[in-house]
Amino acid sequence: MKRHLRHLVTSGMIALGLVLASGPSSLAQSSVVAVPPPQVADYWVSISRQPGGTLVFDGYAPSAAVRDALGLHAGADISWLKLGSGAPSGYDAATAFGLDVLGRFSEGRFALRGSVLSVSGVAATQADFIALHQTLADQVPPGLILAMAEISAPHVESYAFSLRRQPNGNVLLSGFVPEPELEQRLLLAVGARASSTLRFGSGEPLNFEASIDKVLPLFALLKEGEIKLDSGAWFFSGTPLTAADAESIRATFARDHLSETGWGLALAAPAPSAPAVPEQTQVASSAPEPVVAEPAPAEEVAQPAAEPVEPPWSKLRRKLKSLLHRLARPKPWSSAEPRSQRSPLKTAFSSAQALPFLPRGRRRSSRLWRTRSTTARAPPSMSPATPILTVKPLRTWRCPSRAPKR
Repeated sequence: MKRHLRHLVTSGMIALGLVLASGPSSLAQSSVVAVPPPQVADYWVSISRQPGGTLVFDGYAPSAAVRDALGLHAGADISWLKLGSGAPSGYDAATAFGLDVLGRFSEGRFALRGSVLSVSGVAATQADFIALHQTLADQVPPGLILAMAEISAPHVESYAFSLRRQPNGNVLLSGFVPEPELEQRLLLAVGARASSTLRFGSGEPLNFEASIDKVLPLFALLKEGEIKLDSGAWFFSGTPLTAADAESIRATFARDHLSETGWGLALAAPAPSAPAVPEQTQVASSAPEPVVAEPAPAEEVAQPAAEPVEPPWSKLRRKLKSLLHRLARPKPWSSAEPRSQRSPLKTAFSSAQALPFLPRGRRRSSRLWRTRSTTARAPPSMSPATPILTVKPLRTWRCPSRAPKR
């Protein structure tokens, strides 16, 4: 009996121990409460792509599920990513955008702080460099602000550049430039006949763009030539348009000490300018068009001008002069002829040569002048036999019709 009671007590104690051992665990499992991450006032997250392809996450994630999802990307390291509440509304869209951008980098960094984005890095290829510029220009998620974007072209070990004017006037750009903005500026500077095969690359020498700007105005003075960067050294060579342009290029190199900063200069003698040939205007031969005379208007027909009325003494003077010339024309009078052989007509003609014309104007009376031929002492320039004419007034003549009546 005692043995039976002892067995029952032992069995009950074992059962009670098993119940007590299993009870607290089930009670603990049913009483677990999820506690949210601590609130973060300055919320940020960053993703860095290392040269080997590793993605290092840093900052905060809103939940463990989001952190685990970010850790699923190839090469992801989320050991530095902490949990924190207060993430911005565009957290998921921003991290997805950052991972897409970093996929085109050989190395770079993406960061989100609040609603502000920043991107920097080196593009993996030429195509990635161009695509990144387009993506950052028009594919930023709404509600986010792209505050900084510093993208470098793929690194180039041997950096080269050439700006060459060919003999036909065409300009060709080749080699590398660090960014598309410089390519566009150079194309505008050299004119409409320029073409470009430039590629984008980083690793350019120090002051690359400033060095080009120093000699770019001189490039316009070349008939043909080149601005060249090769093996880290700059060269300016070619044929200037004129001798004055050659002197201007040399003076600029001396003034700006370009030779001392590593520039090489090689100029050929400009070709002598040919004399300018005047352009001949070619006139097309065509039959002259007939000119049709237009009839003048009735009121514009010129009327014959009225003949001026001559005074009576003018006709008399003209008739007297004609008569004297006609009478004296057969034999001109000679001063060597003896005075006794002179005819009265010749004497009158010689005297009429000194007769002044009657004065103009309409007068009732005029003075008559009578001439008398006398021989007087001649001046030294005249022959002694030259007659000297003396003219003196005779009397006042009055018109008979106007004479007073007696």
